[in-house]
Amino acid sequence: MATILFYPFLRLRIFLNKISKTKKLKFFVIDTGKIGDLVNSTPVFREIKKHFPESELLVGIREQSYGVIQNNIYIDKFIFLNSSKYKNFLGKIKLIHDIKKEKISWSINLSPHAFNTILSLW
Repeated sequence: MATILFYPFLRLRIFLNKISKTKKLKFFVIDTGKIGDLVNSTPVFREIKKHFPESELLVGIREQSYGVIQNNIYIDKFIFLNSSKYKNFLGKIKLIHDIKKEKISWSINLSPHAFNTILSLW
């Protein structure tokens, strides 16, 4: 509900914080699917780095999937979305706060879950 109410303000903030050419781009890719979904989405990481080689790539995944892509050379940082510190409602607020501290330029949601969509918007 809060997202719907604050959506115009979020869009205004995005508009006012247009990305300048001197700013280093930061991409946040959310993929909370199972291991097979994550393996199939690895070309996304490669293509982001191919088109934006100076960018930083953060990937939000489930902790169980970390072993599959921990050595992926295109990923700069992992955020574990199902970590114990993000479990309850206050944990979700902390997750949003932690991601906002990263100053993400672009967010890409590869999992069709409502919370991930809200997370990428915030």
